Amino acid sequence: MKNIVGKRTVSNLWDECGRNKLTEFHTYWLRMLLEQTNTWKQFISYRETAPWFGKLTSNTFNLLLTRPGYKFAAYGQFTISESWVLPHFSRILEGMKRVGLDCKNNTIYFEKHLTIDPYHTRDLLDALACQEPKLSQAEINQVLFGTQMAIVAAKAQYDRMIIYLSSL
Repeated sequence: MKNIVGKRTVSNLWDECGRNKLTEFHTYWLRMLLEQTNTWKQFISYRETAPWFGKLTSNTFNLLLTRPGYKFAAYGQFTISESWVLPHFSRILEGMKRVGLDCKNNTIYFEKHLTIDPYHTRDLLDALACQEPKLSQAEINQVLFGTQMAIVAAKAQYDRMIIYLSSL
């Protein structure tokens, strides 16, 4: 039995954790951005006071990750969220350039993800296709369920956040 999906997921997480280098750790890049833009304290405050719907996507993913019976759904959510990076982060970088926030410490988080996450998406999709033994229809349905959960959670989060932020 080859658990290709599990191996590819672990490889992806190894990338996320910087391959044992602090300066390549993805949260390190995010902290560089927050410190460079002097928004670290605001970020902490926002995380403490954000409305419940501001965490729908991460809470949905955490729900799937902490339930072994939903592991294939977690693969689906993980794969689709990796695939969203390219279109979203490209636009974020364009906006940062437009308003003059495009110094290296600000953009590294987004630039690195633009190079890594499309690879992760392809890698996870290939792993699902090459898994041995082949995935059963029920397991494939769970993967699709995870992608659908991600879409529903993201849409619900966005719809609620746009109303909330517009009211501030």
